[in-house]
Amino acid sequence: MRFLVLFITILLCSTTIKAQRLYSESGDFYEKSKRSVVDHAKLGVFYELKFRKDSTKLNDYTEAQTVLMVSDKHLLFSDYNRLALDSINDYLASSKQNKKDQKAREEWMQAIKKWTFFFVTLTDLEEQKTTVQTYDELRSYEYTYPTPQMDWQLVSGDSIINQRACKKAICSFAGRNYIAWYTETIALPYGPYLFTGLPGLIMEIHDEGRNWIFTNNGVGKMPQYSDMYLYKKRH
Repeated sequence: MRFLVLFITILLCSTTIKAQRLYSESGDFYEKSKRSVVDHAKLGVFYELKFRKDSTKLNDYTEAQTVLMVSDKHLLFSDYNRLALDSINDYLASSKQNKKDQKAREEWMQAIKKWTFFFVTLTDLEEQKTTVQTYDELRSYEYTYPTPQMDWQLVSGDSIINQRACKKAICSFAGRNYIAWYTETIALPYGPYLFTGLPGLIMEIHDEGRNWIFTNNGVGKMPQYSDMYLYKKRH
């Protein structure tokens, strides 16, 4: 229940959520992000995310490029542009000369505009515990709880997603009914956000109302940004 209440609260406040304030609005001051690196990703599974901030506005979707980072011991799910922003920000903060790098400043501005999904989830696969961080301009949240176990039902149906044959499954989670398409060609029981437990990688998942739609758009080694980290910050 605590998770569901917090999840809904963040959705209602999502129009005011901004990136961590590690900088001034003018871009004249940059401070290195304070991170707690727990692992390094061996694999990146990328998902295009479309979500409605207001479920009554059926055609009004916010889009994000997200990534599931996979190692032997951890999973981390995040907006990919969060990783890009932190990397660029730390480069700019590292010296006075770097701070004047106009190309990097422009890339920083693009990354912060593209960062639209403000949850970070880190799952410890050995202890089966998940830590969630999310934040807005005024406050941040962090909580750790036993990793949710999905009660999947494997049902008839097949599809092709990102050139991979997929099978269908359904479950209920956090007050919504979800439909997932998974591929047994990648034998990983993982998926975006907190969705795990199927006999293959989740290639697409959405709730019945299509308020949240995750669609795979790439699998492979992390091209860069392989650090799996949470922020060192009071929550």
